[in-house]
Amino acid sequence: KKAELRGQLDEFSGKINELVARKAEIQKVIGDKKAETLEMKQSLGKMQKKIGYTDEKEIDDRIASIEFKMWTDTVSLKQEKEMLKEIAELKKNRPKVSQVGKMEDSLKNRDDGGNHRQSIAQINEECALYRDGKRKVQEQMTALMDERKDQLGDLPKIIEERDAIGKQIAEKVKERNELRDAFRQKEREFHAHLAEQRKVRQAKIDEERAARNAEYDKSRRLRAAEKLDEQP
Repeated sequence: KKAELRGQLDEFSGKINELVARKAEIQKVIGDKKAETLEMKQSLGKMQKKIGYTDEKEIDDRIASIEFKMWTDTVSLKQEKEMLKEIAELKKNRPKVSQVGKMEDSLKNRDDGGNHRQSIAQINEECALYRDGKRKVQEQMTALMDERKDQLGDLPKIIEERDAIGKQIAEKVKERNELRDAFRQKEREFHAHLAEQRKVRQAKIDEERAARNAEYDKSRRLRAAEKLDEQP
């Protein structure tokens, strides 16, 4: 039963993780669209400010007005150059007016993520269902654990006490082994000391024996020499 409930929890968690990942992807798309829309609005505002006109007819009327003034009024060379310059700029900007209109229409009809927001709302609903299901399974798991605990009674406490006693025994065994190893080390050192003492005593005995033998050889040679002197 516990394994079955654990499997259900894992399944719910997997579904929730998938939905959360999908939601993050959609939110990124919405964020990107917002950034693009903001950039388009800024570009549109700059173009509108630079052109100064919102209709091609206004530009045509202005060009006609300047040309009429040039034909009918007496203007200086400087004024004529400025008028011609303005006409050239107006003609240059005239195609941009329609471009601005297209950009305005594009912004009006642009989807800033409304459809994606609906998807997020749907994902939130699915997540809520899966989380509710997961919560119910967790409640069953808790009830099962409590039931198991009641069935076991004092067994967990007994197991805990057994483990504690086992730990104490292991510590005592470790302490005993350490004492045994220390004793054996001292024993080896003692035997080594005895062996060294025996070696020293044997060396002294050998030295004394060699001295006695040398003295004996010396006496023997002296006696042999005396006998030779006594012979006629």
